[in-house]
Amino acid sequence: MMRIFVVELIVDEETKKKLKLLYEFSSKLWDEVNHARLKMFFERKHIDFKGTWKEFYEKYKLIIGPATVQQILRRNDKMWRSFLRLLKLKREEGLPLFMKKVNPPGYKKKSKQKMLWVVFRNDQYTIENDRIIIKRLGVIGRIEVRYKGLIHLEGVEGSLEIRHDADSGKWYAHIPFKVFEKAIRGK
Repeated sequence: MMRIFVVELIVDEETKKKLKLLYEFSSKLWDEVNHARLKMFFERKHIDFKGTWKEFYEKYKLIIGPATVQQILRRNDKMWRSFLRLLKLKREEGLPLFMKKVNPPGYKKKSKQKMLWVVFRNDQYTIENDRIIIKRLGVIGRIEVRYKGLIHLEGVEGSLEIRHDADSGKWYAHIPFKVFEKAIRGK
């Protein structure tokens, strides 16, 4: 069974700077690869997933780390492939009324403000007591941040996603687990 735990991060000024820098580069990577693919799509060209992957992987791997780049590119690939499947379904079979409008993946902005999020591969982070330690982040190095909340199940951790809620000013970690047994971590 897959469960997602959401914990609030306790972010000091140094960590906030690192996260914002990481978010800035992650959003920039997403927007650039997405722009390249949108351009191909609107020019009615075949979307070159391998070519765009290689181009942007090479451009960003030293900046935010290879594993982080892979996660962002995988997420973008997944969204584009889903969009193309829906488009094909719409053309061939017609879609239900609630799915009539099919849009390509968008940019990482929400009401003219960049959405602050980043995703990490499961071998890029560890959870120790009340801390999440994220490593191999290119020029940023590593981030160690305390969290508030309970993780009460044991299992295999999936891709960690960190988001910033602009309304509350709080930072959250979304941690998926393939659950095996109960445990308690954190405060």
